[in-house]
Amino acid sequence: DSSDNFIDYVGDSSVETPKGAERRIEPAEERQMMEWIEETLGRSMGEQELTHCVLSGAVLCELLQASFPEIPKNILGYQVHHGDNLDDAARMQNFEMYYRGCLQAGLREKDLIAYHEVSDRKKTLHHLKVFRRHADRARKRQEKKERRKERRDQEQSKKKSSKKPTAGPKALPIVVAGSHVASGPADRSVEQRDSGVHDKVQFFERLSMIQASPGPVG
Repeated sequence: DSSDNFIDYVGDSSVETPKGAERRIEPAEERQMMEWIEETLGRSMGEQELTHCVLSGAVLCELLQASFPEIPKNILGYQVHHGDNLDDAARMQNFEMYYRGCLQAGLREKDLIAYHEVSDRKKTLHHLKVFRRHADRARKRQEKKERRKERRDQEQSKKKSSKKPTAGPKALPIVVAGSHVASGPADRSVEQRDSGVHDKVQFFERLSMIQASPGPVG
C-alpha cells in the first residue's frame, strides 16, 4: 500500500544524504530559492528562512499546485493545513499530499524529503532544486503546447479567410429597349417584356390609322 510506504518513508531517519549535499550551503542559494518560491506563488515570504518557510508543508503543497496544475489539488481528500504551529498529524497530511503529488509529477522517491527533515538546510535545498528543475520542465512543456495550439488556431483562421465567398443572386441590369443584347435568362425576360409592349403600341397605331382612313367610295 502506498500510504504504508509513505509512513515507512517519513519514519525512517536513516534516509541517505543526497550526493553533493555535504558541501557548504551559501546563503545566496537559499535567497535565490526563496525568490523563486515568491515568484511562483506571487507573494512575499517575508524575512523567514527557507527551512521555516516549508516547515508546515503548506507552502510545498502550494508550490506543487502552482507548478503542476494538472495534479488534483486534494490528492487524498485532505485540505491543506496552514499555520505556524501545526501538530505532527496536520503536518504529516500536508507532506503526504505533497509526497504523492511529487511522485505524479515525476520526481523519484530518493529526491523527496521527509517531514521531519525540513529543518536540515542541505537536504531541503537539494530537494527544492530537484523540484524546481521538474517544475521548469513542466512549464516549458506547457508553453510549447500553447504555442502549438496558437499555430493551429492561426492556420485555421487563414484557411477560413482564404475561402471564396459564395456568390449572391445576380442583380438584374437596367435595360433600355432596343439598346441591350440579352446575355442570360434575366436579360431575355426583360427584352421579351419590352418587345411585347412595343408590339402592342404598333398594333394600336395601325388600328388608329385604319379607323381614320376614308371608307370605299359608293
